Amino acid sequence: MSSMKELEKRVAATEDELVRLRREVGEVRTLAAGASEDAGDYQAALRGHKMSLEALRKTQLQQSEVLERLAETLDARFAELGVTQLEQWTQMQALVGSVTTSLDAMRVTQLEQQADIEKVRESNMQHWTELQDVRRTQLKHHAEVKAGLTGIVQLLEARGGDAGKGKS
Repeated sequence: MSSMKELEKRVAATEDELVRLRREVGEVRTLAAGASEDAGDYQAALRGHKMSLEALRKTQLQQSEVLERLAETLDARFAELGVTQLEQWTQMQALVGSVTTSLDAMRVTQLEQQADIEKVRESNMQHWTELQDVRRTQLKHHAEVKAGLTGIVQLLEARGGDAGKGKS
């Protein structure tokens, strides 16, 4: 009998253990279902993140293509500007050379004109001096002519008085 009691005890303990295990299995299933739901939520979130990252990558690739085209356009524009600036620089150097040559020629002409003006001044001074000499000579001759005329007038008057005296 003791083995029966022992067997009943063991069966009762096994049944208790079975109830406890079923309860734990239920709890584990509930936890597993929650974990599965959580994992599903995480997977959905990861899928959302993955789609966002893929969309972002696609946008970045498109923007990269646009930026590359812009860079090529800018490179072409800068190359054109460089050529234009070189052409303008060459033209400016030619203009500066032309202006410098013109200024040099003008300076030479100006110096020549200044020398000519000095010659004219010297010539004018010489003419003025000569005119002054001529004037002095004319005044001297005028005085001599006047003195001579005065002498003639006096002689004529003296003779005229003598002639008048002789007739009367």
